[in-house]
Amino acid sequence: MRYERKFPSTVLTANALEQLVLGHPLGFRKVYPDRRINNVYFDTPGWRTFHENLAGVSHRTKYRLRWYGPASGLIEHARFELKKKENLLGTKIIHTIAGKITLADAAAIPGSLPTLLQNALFPTLVNSYQRAYYESTDGAFRLTVDEDLSCNAFDPKIWAGRSFPPELRVVELKYGREDDQRLDEFTQYWPLRLHRFSKYVMGMQLAFSV
Repeated sequence: MRYERKFPSTVLTANALEQLVLGHPLGFRKVYPDRRINNVYFDTPGWRTFHENLAGVSHRTKYRLRWYGPASGLIEHARFELKKKENLLGTKIIHTIAGKITLADAAAIPGSLPTLLQNALFPTLVNSYQRAYYESTDGAFRLTVDEDLSCNAFDPKIWAGRSFPPELRVVELKYGREDDQRLDEFTQYWPLRLHRFSKYVMGMQLAFSV
């Protein structure tokens, strides 16, 4: 399991944030090309995942179908993820989806996976955002920056993204539990404040006005 610390910002431009990351004493450098991330989120009929996330329940699971690249059209190399949270630590269980699927196929995926996932899940939300990837010189810290976020209530026939605030950017710092004592090495040179943030919760609030 690893720590995942989030630093949302609505005050820094993309260029200012990139310079802040690249100028950090931990020596962050880009390690992958930027790419588009797309998700279909799943929940129970009573939106248990949404309410647990909103309430900050310490042990919870988020279910999503994820793929990279264009949001619309045929989906290739998709994976169904169970993202488990235990207090501040997180881990993923990943099921690779073979072949090409459409957005309409997504609703049936949980029922086709092992019994662990057959939990009356149905698709609630789709979202999409652009992600940049960085890593510290010693490889202990990974950092991602997400921007250009959009979402929509799940509809297999429509991908009409509703934009998050355009100035919103979400920085996430990821590192192993063995490096938690080193967090100050990052935060003492970092002006953004640590804050709870969920793209799923914010997307549901935008899409359903909840």
